[in-house]
Amino acid sequence: LIDCAQGLSKKRLLEYNPTKKAKLVGKDGQPMGKPQQNNQLVQELAQNAISFANDSLHTSLCLQFSAQQIAMACVYLSGTHAGIGPIVGKTWLDLLDGISAEELTSISVQILELVQSNRRGVDSGQFKAIRKDLDEMMKGGSGGGSSQPDAKRQKVN
Repeated sequence: LIDCAQGLSKKRLLEYNPTKKAKLVGKDGQPMGKPQQNNQLVQELAQNAISFANDSLHTSLCLQFSAQQIAMACVYLSGTHAGIGPIVGKTWLDLLDGISAEELTSISVQILELVQSNRRGVDSGQFKAIRKDLDEMMKGGSGGGSSQPDAKRQKVN
């Protein structure tokens, strides 16, 4: 997860959304420079992704999907939760290797359902926005990935 976050940041494929970027200030109260923003972006993305990965351990996802697919979904959830997204002209599916829109949606929804049911005071509006984004990906609106399931994946009964 950390390597993925660092790799996406080094390639400059992720950025904070404009409203979040405007709020980023350093310890001295001054706006953060680009290197500081990138360091914070990687730290925030990795920390949230690890939290979502820990949450995924309370599901049967490991029986349904590969570890890499679950990790990619955790990076996606982390980014959208933290106000981090792909640069203009790219989509999450362009950045996340080895996962289709269907797989990303299935994994993300299962983790979100668990998080919403277990945590009081969670911002449900934010989760609704993530769900809307996933629905658009499935329709092909902001995709780039196939909505067809991976031929290698076996269904678990």
